[in-house]
Amino acid sequence: MAEASADLNLLIERSRFLADSPLVHVTAVQWDSLAQTAQVHYRELMGDHPVVPTKTAVLPRNDLEVGSLYLWDSMHDLHLLRPFLTGLVCRVCRTWSTFHADLVPKDRVLLKSLEHGHVHPQPAGTASALTRVGLL
Repeated sequence: MAEASADLNLLIERSRFLADSPLVHVTAVQWDSLAQTAQVHYRELMGDHPVVPTKTAVLPRNDLEVGSLYLWDSMHDLHLLRPFLTGLVCRVCRTWSTFHADLVPKDRVLLKSLEHGHVHPQPAGTASALTRVGLL
């Protein structure tokens, strides 16, 4: 029990930086080949309300996925969170929610909402993406 408590405290301490890193939902990307920059439209998901204004940034990269979630670090770089976290409209309550992989019965993946615990069947490609990152 003491070892588990020490491990949990270490995990909490080492992940404390995440509280200062905004969760970003990319809604549109327009790549300019001449300038080698992308105009990125995104929603910064802070607080407890899913309706937030869209912001715009210009970034020197063209590998961003529209619809995916990213972590915006202190060096102003975006880190893809898919397949660990996925943003979807919940089929149960019809609100935009953040989902994580929860159960893997047979050959499918069930996602569970962080906000309200509703379960959602996998979007296409979730199982293969989880396999690529070593979670399946």
